Order: sequence, then C-alpha cells, then structure tokens
Amino acid sequence: MAVDITDETKQQYRDRLKTLETKVLLSSYNTYTDIGYNCEGLVTADGVIVPRWKYIEEELRARGEKITPFGEQ
Repeated sequence: MAVDITDETKQQYRDRLKTLETKVLLSSYNTYTDIGYNCEGLVTADGVIVPRWKYIEEELRARGEKITPFGEQ
C-alpha cells in the first residue's frame, strides 16, 4: 500500500474535511475506494497512518449521505 504525507495532524485533517463541499467529498470517497486505487493511507504530522476513506465516510454520514463502501449495493 502506498501512502501520502501531510503536515496536518489528524484533527486538522478532519476539520478540513468539514469545510469541503459534499460533492467534493463524494468524488474523493469514490476515488479512494476504487478497486484500482492503491494510495489509501495518509501519514499525518502526528505520525498516524489513516485509511483516508474512513474519515471521509464518517464526514459524509454525519451530513446524512447514504453511502456504501466500495460501491456495494
């Protein structure tokens, strides 16, 4: 698994997700959960590797979006 690196902390990343439009989050979620996508991890400033799509999924659910992991029906 490949990872991306950011200088944000976990909390800063979560806070930034809250500022993004739902349409942008849905697009990112679909990309990160695509079967062929292999860069799902994020190394944050506080050293935590986060499966990024889970944080986006949590934010989308908090907004009332009905989503299914990996396009399941």
